[in-house]
Amino acid sequence: SLFSGLSGVFLSFLVIVIFVFALPYARRFLFSGFQTTHKLYLPLYILLVIHGSAQMVQDPHFPYFIIGPAVLFVIDKLISYNRTTLELTVLKAELLPSG
Repeated sequence: SLFSGLSGVFLSFLVIVIFVFALPYARRFLFSGFQTTHKLYLPLYILLVIHGSAQMVQDPHFPYFIIGPAVLFVIDKLISYNRTTLELTVLKAELLPSG
């Protein structure tokens, strides 16, 4: 199918871009690019669903493989959202010498 082929090409490109910006050099010197590309997880998942739901040879088994990771992803996002809204009080701070 045309959508499966195009989504595969876009998926490959997107994964390569995310991978390149995840390398240590890019994280160190191009951190804003690292942050920006890692926010592209939503288009990545949308393309993944489009690519995996194509019926080329047999009925797609893709939903069976996406449910577990999707549930873990949602739990992770809920936990990280909960942590960002939590206010902490600093009781003591100490400046340590750096090497």
